[in-house]
Amino acid sequence: MERKRGRFRRLNLGSSTTVPLDDIIGIFDMDTATVSNTTKEFLNQAQSFGDITSLGQELPKSFIVIGRAPMGDACVHGGVFHCAVALSQFSPRTLIGREDE
Repeated sequence: MERKRGRFRRLNLGSSTTVPLDDIIGIFDMDTATVSNTTKEFLNQAQSFGDITSLGQELPKSFIVIGRAPMGDACVHGGVFHCAVALSQFSPRTLIGREDE
């Protein structure tokens, strides 16, 4: 894992939640990504497993797919790997600019 200033590189998702950059699978815009039925099914399944964390009270502008839950636990249910999903009120462009903030 790449280090920056003696620390592991992390992304600040908001609400005092940071995740290592290496754990991020993707950052997606809610308006464009949720048009696809496949994405809707993915988010519905993540919600049914309790893998979605909302990081604010406002409507989310983006969702972040994370290989590990923000607390560091792998998301495994019944032996099947599931990704954690964080909902953020920040746009994907804003999130990308928040590295190590």
